[in-house]
Amino acid sequence: MTDNPFAFYEEQLNNLKNKLIEANCEKLEIIEKSFLVKGIMVKSLDYYHAVGLVLRTDRTIDKIISLKQDKDGLYNWNDLKERIPNVFGVGYFSYENYYLMVSHFFRRGYDQLNNFTPSFIDEFYKLDKNHMHASLSLDDDAIRIDEPRPYFEADAWFGALFQNKISLIEDGIIKCRPPIHQKPNFVRRLYNNNYSLDMKWSTKGNIKTFQLSEFKDESVTIAVEGQIRHPVRYIHAEYNLDTNSFQHFDGAIHFYNKNHYLEKRDSDLNYESKYGANFKAKSKKLFRLDGVITVEQWSNLTTHFLHGNPLIIEYFTGDYPQYVKKILNI
Repeated sequence: MTDNPFAFYEEQLNNLKNKLIEANCEKLEIIEKSFLVKGIMVKSLDYYHAVGLVLRTDRTIDKIISLKQDKDGLYNWNDLKERIPNVFGVGYFSYENYYLMVSHFFRRGYDQLNNFTPSFIDEFYKLDKNHMHASLSLDDDAIRIDEPRPYFEADAWFGALFQNKISLIEDGIIKCRPPIHQKPNFVRRLYNNNYSLDMKWSTKGNIKTFQLSEFKDESVTIAVEGQIRHPVRYIHAEYNLDTNSFQHFDGAIHFYNKNHYLEKRDSDLNYESKYGANFKAKSKKLFRLDGVITVEQWSNLTTHFLHGNPLIIEYFTGDYPQYVKKILNI
C-alpha cells in the first residue's frame, strides 16, 4: 500500500506520456536535430493530460519561427488561420512538424498544464473577421508535439449580449463587487475568487472608450519571471459613434506586485497611483481586433475572455447567471 494517494494517477499519466513519446519518437528526433542545427537546446519534454506532449527550449518562440510579431508581441490571424490542424485544433497551429499553441494565459488558472477556458478561443476562431484585422498571442516558450485531440470540459458559462445603445451610456466609473453580506469563503467559491470589476466609459469627439480591469482576490497569484504577481485581466475598446460599431478591441493581462495590487483594487480607473503616473505594471497583450466590430461580438468575446466571472454577466444583462441565482435563492 503506497503512502501517495495519487500514485495510481501519476503512474497512468507516466504511461500515457511514454506511449506518446514512443508514437512520436521519430518526429521528436527530427525536431531536436533541426533545433540543434540552429543552436536551439531542448530544456524539457512534459506530458499534460489536458494538453499533450509539450516541449520547451532555451529560446522564445519568436526566435524559432519565421512568423512575425507586431509591436505588441501578437501574431496576425491571417498568418495563423491557414495553420489550424484539424477540427479539434482550436488553440493550436501547425508549424513544420509540431504545433504552436495559443498563450497559456487563455488556459484555466493561466497554467500551461490546463485546458483552455471555455470558450473565448472557440469564439475568436468562429468570429467573422472579413471586416477586421485580428491578432492573437502565442505561447512564448512551448510547443506541442502530438496531434491535437478532442478534450472536452463541461462548463456552465455563456456569452452575454449587451443590448444597450452604446451612445446612450453615460461617461463615468462603474465598479461591480460580489454581495457584501455573503461569507467570504462562499463568495470565493461562487464568484471564482473575483474581487471586483472596474470599468470606465469616456468620450472624446466621435470615439467612446471602454476600459475594464478584473481583480481577483489576494489568493490568486502567479509567478512572472521568478516574482509573485497578481494577474489582472484588462480590456480596452473604442466605439465609433458615427458608424455605431466598435473600431478597436484588445485584451491583455497585467501583473501587479502586492502593494500596487492592493492600492489599485480598492480605487478605480480614475485613481492616480501613489507610485506616480510613470509607474507601469508589466503586462502582456493577448488579442487585438481592429475594424468593424458589432456590440454583440464585443460583449460575447468580453464575457468569454472574463470566463467564470458572474459580475460581467450582471453588468451586461442586469442579472446574475442562472446558476448563481439558484445558489443565492434569488
